[in-house]
Amino acid sequence: MACEAIAWEEVAGQLETALRLMGARVPDLEVSLVGDGVVLRGRAPSYYYKQLAQHAAARVTGLRVLANEIEVSGR
Repeated sequence: MACEAIAWEEVAGQLETALRLMGARVPDLEVSLVGDGVVLRGRAPSYYYKQLAQHAAARVTGLRVLANEIEVSGR
């Protein structure tokens, strides 16, 4: 179980790096493992960044994005 937690933290770090390299700003991004997929939460200044986060999460984790609950703030 501890190994799974460490591995998941590493995946979250890889996702954060991928988003930063794409120039996407998604403050307070949370990625939760739920069954055979992931759920995203956080805030993004645009719908475009929300979509970038979804695509990056699927690519980095290799899992389906079950829900993208990132809020678009419009700022």
